[in-house]
Amino acid sequence: MFFGGCYFLCTFVPRINNNKFTEQEREIYQMAISDGYKPEDIIPICEKESGIKLEEEEERAGLNQMKQYIESGIGVDCVYCWEVSRIARRKKINFSVLEYLTSHKVQLIIKNPSIRLFNDDGSINEGAEVVFTLFSQMAKSEMRTKKERFKRSKDARRKQSYYTGGFILYGYTVDEEKRLVPKDDEAEVVKMLYTMYLTGKYSFRSLAKEIREMGIFTDKSAYAAEVAVNHILTNTAYAGVPSSEGSRMNLKTEGNVYPALVTVEIVEKCKEIAQKNIIAPKKKYSTYYFGKGILRCPDCGKVMMAVKSHNFYHCVKCGCKTTININMVDSALWLCASPLYVAKMDKKAEGQKEYYEAQIVLLNQKIEVAKTEIASIQKRAEKVEYKAYVEGTIDTAKADRFIADLNKKIEAQNTQIASFTSQIMDFKNLLFQYKDEYENGTSDNVAEITDDKVRFEIIHQMIKWATIDRMEDNKMLTVITIYDYMDNKHKYLLDSRNHKIYTDFTPNGVGLVEAEGAYIQRFVATYQTTDRREAYLAYQKQYREAHKDTDKAKASNAERKRKYRERKKAEAQNTPTES
Repeated sequence: MFFGGCYFLCTFVPRINNNKFTEQEREIYQMAISDGYKPEDIIPICEKESGIKLEEEEERAGLNQMKQYIESGIGVDCVYCWEVSRIARRKKINFSVLEYLTSHKVQLIIKNPSIRLFNDDGSINEGAEVVFTLFSQMAKSEMRTKKERFKRSKDARRKQSYYTGGFILYGYTVDEEKRLVPKDDEAEVVKMLYTMYLTGKYSFRSLAKEIREMGIFTDKSAYAAEVAVNHILTNTAYAGVPSSEGSRMNLKTEGNVYPALVTVEIVEKCKEIAQKNIIAPKKKYSTYYFGKGILRCPDCGKVMMAVKSHNFYHCVKCGCKTTININMVDSALWLCASPLYVAKMDKKAEGQKEYYEAQIVLLNQKIEVAKTEIASIQKRAEKVEYKAYVEGTIDTAKADRFIADLNKKIEAQNTQIASFTSQIMDFKNLLFQYKDEYENGTSDNVAEITDDKVRFEIIHQMIKWATIDRMEDNKMLTVITIYDYMDNKHKYLLDSRNHKIYTDFTPNGVGLVEAEGAYIQRFVATYQTTDRREAYLAYQKQYREAHKDTDKAKASNAERKRKYRERKKAEAQNTPTES
């Protein structure tokens, strides 16, 4: 049976251009009829997909259908195609199709340019192979150009606030001209969220709860509403900056451009508030114990708790009953932290800001070098691919291995770029902290600071942890060892009886150098034990009155003494003698 197969792959024809696609199909159909095939012998395979959006797996769909017909045993001996690019836009796929048809002795006829894989005697047409290879490369280059042109066009439309597809942010809609415009009711909600959050009285969760009680986001769960508020308040797209929803911490720069509802400064201020909400403790305290979270038990190493009513720190984990006066510990912590903080502030004059900025510039240069290296590696990979699949001067298996190695190098460079980017963010955070602490003059007159909250923050910024150790011969003397964030040790002798702190002392607890004015009186024990002395004296008086030397009392005492002697005698008799 003489059977012919007609293979159509018009994937580069847009879906909306049906007339052009029908014309291609008609001309290929006429070619098959002219070559002697009957209409009932022709099997059309037509794919009307966008060549720009088509993925490799989708691109292989038509090819797999063709292979199924060839391998079904119905006698397919010829495949017609409009042009090389209609088979595939990837050289590797084109060459695999060519090899497949050659091994199955199936003729390939292409209209533009005119290509016939086999000669009339059944031999391979060498010239056709060369032309096929050339046009495969041209198809790939053409597709790359089309994608770049499509991307440039799409980016240009995005900058003009045209909607180019994808998720639309809350607060916006698309008008008749396909432009992104504010959606009146939702846009007002967005502005209200920014206004409320800038007061500093809300977290994402509390703000989400508040607006749900106002009847907004009631179609969402509490968690979904919190996530929505988070995305709105941290997305610079609401300030007209190109961005997308992918990751709020790493916003892309090629997203849709929305009309601004707020300013960039407002969004950055909201991000700053959000960051402080993460770092700040969830519970607000009116009383600040400097040793909170710092002072550790000398026995179990757990954090010691403050008891204001008794005016001491104590351990609640191991039951060691170790206590230490709060005022003494807090005074020692401030005595240690204040000069450390002053020294840190003095680094301003040593070019700390310039160092941070220089490191950021250096890391950006490293990123550019890594990107250049990636581009160089990609060019090498393309050359290898060209030599293997176009010129045929390199074995394809060897080329694939070499390309895989190059891809690993590209992946390593991308990892380096990610690391450099992370370091840049760290240095930017340090710069932000520098501006907040140094340029605002926080370090001026540190010794005169009396605000407990400020002193608490300075202590916890400079001191890592501390522990205490009692003197054996004097329980009122305690050595406190303080560790700063450079793991340097600072030791002080605390004299709780006399409220003195010594910076230098002997091993047996004799103070040598006293820190004048270091003691800070902040707390006084409010708990007082019940005075039972009067009650005890009254009881003693009543007992003596009840047990005067009366005859009855004497007889009772004599009987008690007699029983005591009998019990001792019985115990002595039952005790075994030593051998």
